[in-house]
Amino acid sequence: MADRRTRPISWTGLALTVVVGLLAPACQNAMSIEEAKKVTTAFSGASFVPPPRTINDIEAILDQQARAKPEVALLDRADAQPPNTTDRIALAEFYFKRGLAAGEIEVSRQQIDDLTKALEYWDPGGPLKNYEILYQLSMAELSSGSYSRHLEYRKRAIQECPTSDGTWLLRRYSTSTMRYTDLGDLKAAEAALAEVSTLFHQSLRWSSGSQPHDEANFAWAQAAVLDAKGK
Repeated sequence: MADRRTRPISWTGLALTVVVGLLAPACQNAMSIEEAKKVTTAFSGASFVPPPRTINDIEAILDQQARAKPEVALLDRADAQPPNTTDRIALAEFYFKRGLAAGEIEVSRQQIDDLTKALEYWDPGGPLKNYEILYQLSMAELSSGSYSRHLEYRKRAIQECPTSDGTWLLRRYSTSTMRYTDLGDLKAAEAALAEVSTLFHQSLRWSSGSQPHDEANFAWAQAAVLDAKGK
């Protein structure tokens, strides 16, 4: 709180001070009421200048601006506290979102722990898909260097994903193929491409038929592997 002794005096207060000062010696120099009103009016016409911002005001503004930045928002989500509830669906969604945020800021241990909790709390009655959690877990394990767990979660994601949502799996593992090539693991990239190829040809028999983006995902995965082989 600002020191009252250093707080700027408002024009109204200043005007009253002057009036009081002028009225004080009234016994010696009598001032009429009309004269006092004229003095007050002269000061009240002046424009009010707000006091300068304090350091606390400036810090609050800077903090508000910082929190508007995406990276700060990610930090906030990664540091969020679990909701006070026993609702499994709510907890699964919370840990899933917090795990994704932790992955964005490259806190792999928290990412894996949160996604694992999301899988534990997962309820088939909720909107979250277990194979989406498994896929994110597989990629988190890959980023942390654990190929065995990565492959385990990847296999489970494929098994849990229904053919009705095969497009999702095709898109995801096309991305995985390109991720392997980025990591320089051509063997894993080729294995993933084989899975993508199988999914793509299965998509031709899906009730919805093969979609243009399915073909594009397959083409991107093939191109990534061919490019890696040519290097």
